[in-house]
Amino acid sequence: MSSKYKKFKLKTLSATLFIAFSSTGVFAADSNSNQQKPVMNIAETLAFDAKHYAASYGVTLDEAMRRLLIMHGTDNQVAGLSDKYKNVISGLYFDNGPDFGLKVKVVGNNNSQQAFKLERKPDTSVKLLKNKNVQERIQVRKLANLTETEVESAYRAIERGVSAPITLIQGASNTKQQRVNHLNKSFAAVKKAYPTVEMILDNEQTGNALVYVKSLKQVDKQALERLLNVKVDLSEIPTGIRPTKTRGGSWLVTNSGSNYCMTGFTAKRVSTGELGVITAGHCIDPNVPLNYKDKDGTQYAISPVAGMYRDDTGMDLAFMKAGTTTTQQAVPEFYADATSPARALTGKRNRTSTAVKSGTVKGSYVCHLGQTSPTNPALMQSCGEVISITGANHHPGGNTYVVVTNTQSGAGTNHTSGLGTLRCVRGDSGGPWFALNVAFGIQSACSWKDTGETITNTVIYTSVDYLADIGAQLVYQ
Repeated sequence: MSSKYKKFKLKTLSATLFIAFSSTGVFAADSNSNQQKPVMNIAETLAFDAKHYAASYGVTLDEAMRRLLIMHGTDNQVAGLSDKYKNVISGLYFDNGPDFGLKVKVVGNNNSQQAFKLERKPDTSVKLLKNKNVQERIQVRKLANLTETEVESAYRAIERGVSAPITLIQGASNTKQQRVNHLNKSFAAVKKAYPTVEMILDNEQTGNALVYVKSLKQVDKQALERLLNVKVDLSEIPTGIRPTKTRGGSWLVTNSGSNYCMTGFTAKRVSTGELGVITAGHCIDPNVPLNYKDKDGTQYAISPVAGMYRDDTGMDLAFMKAGTTTTQQAVPEFYADATSPARALTGKRNRTSTAVKSGTVKGSYVCHLGQTSPTNPALMQSCGEVISITGANHHPGGNTYVVVTNTQSGAGTNHTSGLGTLRCVRGDSGGPWFALNVAFGIQSACSWKDTGETITNTVIYTSVDYLADIGAQLVYQ
């Protein structure tokens, strides 16, 4: 892989800014140049991600833009619904099929509905961006392979606002939390009876249990349903759920120069304000010294901070203190793939909801940066659909990880090739998960449909709201 995309240089900023590079980092202007690197604006980012969504679900680009703006621009409304129905909610999810919208399943039949649509209000201020830095806009679109027509469509969608229906589905027999609690309590018994079971998820759309197993031949589905007392859907993952470090395309390297893991968004240490990079906790090994490699090929040692990394059933995160010289500083931006310009980091999405902000909703379309394939180390953005926020990584029994799958629910299509495909390759650990300009998580583990690890089944990440548990936080532009 070209060193152009495998390394980064940090940039001098005010001390109040943290370094927020993604797996490729954000290159500062070269030390011998005053030219600032171009950054994608919100319309360009929307157009770029919408092309992935359109390929995933077979919809028009305009429809893809509408859906992404709804998913990632109506947090407060979704949080309000979650709070209103918190005692009876059985499922809350985006349906990516022909009748796209938010579905709210509830227990009982006497629940009232006041809200009938999600709405992202018009934002006419975005038109001010059209004629700002015109030459940079031309350069950005060329690098991102975006046409003027595509970007203009994104501007229009943002300017006019968009909406989608809210459907209240009554009559569920139990709540999501009741089902999740039951599956958590049952996991040990299931694992004892069927050792090849890797993870059990609640499908809040159907109410079934989704069980991931290494071998379908070693599981009696009917007996498993009796043991769990719930209908079961089985998914075979021959290699199991594996952490994805130690091969190809990373920015943390060993002393010998071998790639080891990727870096995610940057953050600061809460107690001291020191700047650093976030990666996966399982990338930390006291016996493996790591180095951070910059844009010009030089590198410096980078070390974890005592008490600021975890790799367990709850989270898989680590903070590593960055260098302090002028050439080792950075900007609050991140790259989404190897060729398009950087994006500004403007916010984060929690795993679960609060009274003022929604959590990560099932059906949300999210993306990450990783390698193209086991044999092609070129970096690219790939995306998928959130199916659970109560999953496990390579530590069986966890229930706090976010699980993403290839698109398959709404459109009925499971992509294995092309732009709409979710990819995961060993070496992607520690990389960023995001949507538009918002940070979602840090990559932890993957599962594949084949022993050759060429067809991704699921990718699993730790939500960035767990950074507080290791004493770190993101800072935004």
